Amino acid sequence: MALIHIAVVGEEQEPILAAVRELGADRVILIGEEHKREAAAQLTTVLKPLGVDTEFEPIRDGGMLLGTIRLVQAIVQAHKDRKQDIVVNLGAADKSNACATLSAAFVAGVKTVDMPGDELVFLPVLRFSYDEVVSEAKLAVLRALDDLGGEVEKLRDLADEAGLQDSLASYHIRGGRDGKGLVELDLVEVDRGTRGALTIRLTPMGELLARGMDM
Repeated sequence: MALIHIAVVGEEQEPILAAVRELGADRVILIGEEHKREAAAQLTTVLKPLGVDTEFEPIRDGGMLLGTIRLVQAIVQAHKDRKQDIVVNLGAADKSNACATLSAAFVAGVKTVDMPGDELVFLPVLRFSYDEVVSEAKLAVLRALDDLGGEVEKLRDLADEAGLQDSLASYHIRGGRDGKGLVELDLVEVDRGTRGALTIRLTPMGELLARGMDM
């Protein structure tokens, strides 16, 4: 089955070419910083005889980490009818690109390959992706908490910012019999101090989703 490859542009071409040859591809979406556009153009020329559609998508807003998460998420959403046919290739990525892109694949819940030596290696895939379990309401809570500085001491303030009733905001944070809450998903932490004081804060992954996910 032909795949859609999301491949990080780096100094080497072989990890990307090897994946296309071994796994097959009908489309290769090259991603990287704007200054890698020329390297992407060279790869496009090499891939053209293979009959593979190729394009370059630059990482723009949000810095390396959030920018990559937003870009990969947008690509996956644009091809959501073929999500199972998408593979992210880290083989040519440098350390910072690899970390950011692996995080993006983690969030999007798509397959990832690397090429640490001469062979392609599939990395473990999560049993779920956050875009499958984080509803619009939960995402609204995450974004509201981020807008409030990442931490609040009053549930009412968070609920108002998210446009929800207090009880519904509490449900999305703590969960219930029919679903996990943001705490169980490790996206929000809740600390109860002395005399009933409450602190609700984003975890690092919660911050990434609040700023980087576009469902």
